Amino acid sequence: MGAVINGTSIGGYLVIFHRGPILAVVATAAFSGSESLQATMDLAQKQDLRLQSPGDCVRFVEDLNVPDGTQEAPGQTFDKVWRLHNCGATTWTGYQAVRVDGNYGPEAIAVPTGAVDQDVDVRAPFTAPSSQGRHRATYRLQGPGGMFGAPFWVEIVVGGGGGGNGP
Repeated sequence: MGAVINGTSIGGYLVIFHRGPILAVVATAAFSGSESLQATMDLAQKQDLRLQSPGDCVRFVEDLNVPDGTQEAPGQTFDKVWRLHNCGATTWTGYQAVRVDGNYGPEAIAVPTGAVDQDVDVRAPFTAPSSQGRHRATYRLQGPGGMFGAPFWVEIVVGGGGGGNGP
């Protein structure tokens, strides 16, 4: 199901806005002429388009353990730790990492308070799935303004086949 996005030329720029399930999406782009734009946007694929605090920013620094492709036995428990950097203008208080893809691991992980320009280690307990193969759980940070930043993940190989750091 799509939603209609309308645009209009103002001062040589195209201002795009949306009215509907999302409160407001505003963007500008170079534009010449007096045409208006109507486009369709698939909201199912853009589900994370929400108002977000302009001060929220995260940068993945490194996996502190369990590199991609680590082999685990079925049902094995392990902790995963990611180092993330608060590159924004707001302190992370009450933020969480929310699972956005995959079917194992916690649905949400509490993120320690992180001051601006500070690295934060996010730790979570996991249990390897019982089915063999490559498994990935993908997370994004979420604050009061919604989800933000690029995804980060834990990817393991259960049973034989695979291993190492390759895809």
